[in-house]
Amino acid sequence: MAEPLTPLLKWLCDEQADIHGKDLAELSDIAPQTWSRVRQGKQDLSSDLLWRCMEAIAQLRPRSECAEVIRIVSSQKNAFDKKREREEHPLLRIERALSELKDETEENQAMLLMARCLRESQKKVG
Repeated sequence: MAEPLTPLLKWLCDEQADIHGKDLAELSDIAPQTWSRVRQGKQDLSSDLLWRCMEAIAQLRPRSECAEVIRIVSSQKNAFDKKREREEHPLLRIERALSELKDETEENQAMLLMARCLRESQKKVG
């Protein structure tokens, strides 16, 4: 097998060392052939591929360096998302939430909820 081309890929391969490619492929939803091509330097390591491999390794080895990196990045992302939510205007949050609704049933439930909130606020005013 060829030596990994970059320090990042070498580190990732070392983290994956005794994990079977089949297990890694199954958990990360990456074809074994793709991972093999990446390790051989025949295919670039995309950020998506890197992240999915790291998540799979973290699941298989919760005490690995990959798992620690995943925890750090995830906690920072969660903190950033919470900060953005606090700074975001309530109407923008509502708009974002509405855009994430999956089907007509969820849209109808959201409309009923908004109507109920409007009715309650009118009662308080009147």
